[in-house]
Amino acid sequence: MGPRPNQRSRPRPRRLPLWLPLAAIVVPLTWIGLRSADDARAKGFGTLDPSQLELEFPQEWVDPRWEDELVATFEDFGQVALDDGARLRELAAALEGLAFVAEVASPRIVWPAGASFAMRLRRPVACVAVSDRFLAVDAAGVILPGSHATPPKVAGGFLPLLGPRDGRFLDALPGDRIEDDADLDGLAIAVSLWEYLAREERGALGRIVIEAQDAARSSLTNPGAVLRLVEGRAVAFGRSPRVDEPGELALASKWAHVAAALRELEQGGASDWIVLDARMDDPEYIRPVPALTESEESP
Repeated sequence: MGPRPNQRSRPRPRRLPLWLPLAAIVVPLTWIGLRSADDARAKGFGTLDPSQLELEFPQEWVDPRWEDELVATFEDFGQVALDDGARLRELAAALEGLAFVAEVASPRIVWPAGASFAMRLRRPVACVAVSDRFLAVDAAGVILPGSHATPPKVAGGFLPLLGPRDGRFLDALPGDRIEDDADLDGLAIAVSLWEYLAREERGALGRIVIEAQDAARSSLTNPGAVLRLVEGRAVAFGRSPRVDEPGELALASKWAHVAAALRELEQGGASDWIVLDARMDDPEYIRPVPALTESEESP
């Protein structure tokens, strides 16, 4: 780990952006005996009032605790004069220092309403296990604040868990970056999941664990990365998107195989499967063996 630093059309799946849309934060002004905005500008008495903070989040999912951190950051600065450019820049830098904030635009003064801070939040794409809790991770490998009792459900699907659960993230803190190659391979697979599976397919997939220790290599006897699904099912996924090897099946085809296998599970009966090998043009299944008929005969 490094230093801390709608609507969708079928059949094409919606590709979710790896950044959350811009969040707007509007801080109204406190006027001190001023009769107009021009008067305020002239005398420099306009101040931002953090007690009147308004948060606008256009995206589907934001951890409520992130909102609390944003509010606390503004409150720590107190009232800031609009003509204090250095202090406004310090406030923007403090916001950008929050682990879940990727970028903050320069504050925009909106006379006479107040000031607007546009920022880009990090989008969770996976999670890691910290003891018996889970922390979300974005596509850049930044661990995000806000622990959860189970893998969070975002945009119709659960955040994939970067496995195995071997305790390697016990000391992880929000703002840390994932740096281990196997974890980065698993993260790349998680990112591709959000890109290639439609919302209802992510829902049908359920909770999964991505084990990517062998994601840099794959062979007839080595499945490469393995996706662990509920009820003991597994998917041989092959190499990570970070590995450029000739002959590797395209990601779109692998996830299409997974989506088709999920539809088979909905049919039940003979369509059930235990293992899916999604690495081939023609996917291979290992299906349950019917129980042998009991007999009184013995060898």
